[in-house]
Amino acid sequence: MTTKSERDPLQPLFGTLSLLFPLAALVLVAGAALGVFRSLRGSVCFPAPGWTIPSEVEPASPLRQGARVSRLDFGVCLDQPTLWERVLGCLVAAPVLLCTAGALYLLLALLRRAAADGVHTVGTAARVRRFGLYVLVAPPVASLVEAAALRSLPQHAVTRDLGGPDLFAVWDFPWWAPFVGLGMMSLARIMSASAEMREDLEGTV
Repeated sequence: MTTKSERDPLQPLFGTLSLLFPLAALVLVAGAALGVFRSLRGSVCFPAPGWTIPSEVEPASPLRQGARVSRLDFGVCLDQPTLWERVLGCLVAAPVLLCTAGALYLLLALLRRAAADGVHTVGTAARVRRFGLYVLVAPPVASLVEAAALRSLPQHAVTRDLGGPDLFAVWDFPWWAPFVGLGMMSLARIMSASAEMREDLEGTV
C-alpha cells in the first residue's frame, strides 16, 4: 500500500515550504514597508559606496544644509529631504526586497499547482517558464533601480560635484539571475515536451 507522500513526491517539500515561504515573504515586505515609511516620514539615510564625502564638521565641507554623515547608518542622511529625495529613498529601500518576496510567492504558487495538477503537465511547464522569466528579468531590474537611486542621492547631499562612481560601479548585479532564469526556462521546455509525449501516449492507450 502506497502512502500519501509516495503518491505525491512534492508533498513533503511543499508542506515545509508552505510554512516558511509566507513567513519569509512577510519579513521581506515588512522590511520594505519600514524602509519606505522611514523615507516618507523621517530623514532619508542611504549608503554612499564609492563616494568620499567629508563630515559636516570639517572645514569647507561640501555637505549642504540639512545633510550629515551618519556613523549609525553607515552613510549620509538628509534631514530635510524634498519629495523627489524621499522617492529616491523609497527606491533604495524597497525594490530588491519586494522582488525577492514576489519570487517566493511565485515559487510557492508554482509548487502548490504542481502538487495539485502533477509535475508532468503542460500547465506546470508554463508556470515554470513564467517563474524563470521573472527570475531572469526582475532581480536585475530591481537592483538597477536601486543602483540608480544610490548613484543619484549623494549628489543631492552636496553643494558641488564630487565626482563619484558611475552607475555600473554601484550596480550590484545579481549574476545568478540569468543562469537560474535561463535554466528554469530550459527545464520548462523539457517538461512541456515530456507532458505532450505523455498525453500522446495516454491517447493511444
